Amino acid sequence: MILPAYSIVIPTYGERGLGFLKNLLPLLSYSCRLSHEVMVVDDGSPDNVADELEQVCKLNGAAMLHSNENKGFASACNAGLIHSNGHVIILVNNDVIPIGNTFDALAEFCFFSGFGTVGCKLLYPDNRIQHAGVMYVPPPEGAPHGWFDHYYRFNDRYFIGATRIREGLCTGALLAINGGIVNAIGGLDERFGMAAEDIDYQMRCVEAGGRIVYNGYVEAYHLEGATRGNTLESKAAHPEWTEREEKGLVHLFEKWAGLDMMQFAAKKE
Repeated sequence: MILPAYSIVIPTYGERGLGFLKNLLPLLSYSCRLSHEVMVVDDGSPDNVADELEQVCKLNGAAMLHSNENKGFASACNAGLIHSNGHVIILVNNDVIPIGNTFDALAEFCFFSGFGTVGCKLLYPDNRIQHAGVMYVPPPEGAPHGWFDHYYRFNDRYFIGATRIREGLCTGALLAINGGIVNAIGGLDERFGMAAEDIDYQMRCVEAGGRIVYNGYVEAYHLEGATRGNTLESKAAHPEWTEREEKGLVHLFEKWAGLDMMQFAAKKE
């Protein structure tokens, strides 16, 4: 059996997730040239959505895994990691749109560099930067904890600081993981549920001796928050998700208590 060069794992949920996948999966069929496999993990969608999703996957040559309950991003990613056969596994949100050979380039760079994880530049549909790496933001006086934000958010696509390769944290919205790291540290910590599990995973990668890298020469579009919502009104429709996000962030700082988070803060360039 010849194993694929890389695996693409796409967690999804609900009607909106199905809509995004109807757009993403056909794009993968012609933008990915290296040997690969695509695995869609349905995180407990209603039966009618799951049935249609299965048909969409079949039409586009993607495998599908289905959970009977909504367990969260980490659990869905882990289900995909367990069943992946690629030398590199790429975790990708269903609202990501490749630009040219995004996935091939990301997988190839991760494999041949030997880096533990590799992220890339993500753009809003208007070509402004959405993500060019992740930085730690210290808490203001009186706040219980800090948080994480993106480098160069809203800058122009070709802003020089974002078009480079550097070590540092990246978002899990589109993240390549070297298979050796998966073998070394396992899957994502499912206690996070819905937020910060990607940050935690990269910290664990560093702890195990791996290197975490941002590659600004690889790009994709990301409809940030399109599934969970990116306005106060849309987020209010699912308050349980917002609560799970905050719990994930709290868990991260409790889990890594004593670690100097300033090593992940923005650096002067």
